[in-house]
Amino acid sequence: MTKKQIYLSVIFGAIFIVALCDFLPSLKKKSDFDTLDIVGYQYKKDSSKTKDPYGIADQKGRNYIEKLTDETIVINYVKKHKRLPEYYITKGEAKRQGWRPSEGNLCEVLPNRAIGGDRFSNREKKLPDHGKYYEADINYRCGRRNAERIVFNKDGEVWLTKNHYKSFEKQ
Repeated sequence: MTKKQIYLSVIFGAIFIVALCDFLPSLKKKSDFDTLDIVGYQYKKDSSKTKDPYGIADQKGRNYIEKLTDETIVINYVKKHKRLPEYYITKGEAKRQGWRPSEGNLCEVLPNRAIGGDRFSNREKKLPDHGKYYEADINYRCGRRNAERIVFNKDGEVWLTKNHYKSFEKQ
């Protein structure tokens, strides 16, 4: 390459980088979670409220995690978005924030949060052998976790188990 070609390559490269930096912010879309639609009701997120960002606790302070984790809502969300809603938190992250599974204190420590997003190994090979799987609690009512879960993959395929992985039903 000649010096002129190198010089032109550097200039065009710099112009490309500047243009890309100007273009990328316009690609950033509004968060899917600014408004949460649960059972036909829409809740706007207020990030300043860390304990109840969607304002779905009733006047007595009870939370509605059972609405958030309703199997129909979560399954439909995962099928559409190919991921869990943001109110799900992994076991590790919940433990770092004070959750003690043996105490069943998730609702006290992390109101309106549910356990989900951890890898599911499919050791027993009850699901098709393709891709990585993730698990999430459904129909959660505070206290200790129940046996009801969904298992899903990044393609939006979802399986329901109501007996702690003994059997699955494709959704």
